[in-house]
Amino acid sequence: MSKSLIIIGGGIAGLSAGCYAQMNGFNSEIYEMHNITRGLCTAWQRKGFTFDVCVAWLVGSSPRSALHTLWEELGAVQGRQFINYEYFNHTLDEHGNRFISYTDPDKLREHMLSFRRKIKR
Repeated sequence: MSKSLIIIGGGIAGLSAGCYAQMNGFNSEIYEMHNITRGLCTAWQRKGFTFDVCVAWLVGSSPRSALHTLWEELGAVQGRQFINYEYFNHTLDEHGNRFISYTDPDKLREHMLSFRRKIKR
């Protein structure tokens, strides 16, 4: 009797599940409602605008990360150049306050605490 698995969604999670299923002796089928796989790693155009919601930050891209082994096993990081930005994004509210999502956890923590100090005054 063969083991089989049906996976709903062809994003990074579904594709990874399919790879691991087959690596462990399962037959797997991935069903995706879009005409291409990759989930949020795609871009599309609509009414003259390009919507690019591709992964801007791959968790585990650092060789020191525990997830890096998983990405290597799946073939996702070989030959890829990763750029480590100072921050992911920044948001400006209607009063001109800027929140910056720093990539450095210590810098992010300090930035978040600065808002807390402003609120307590």
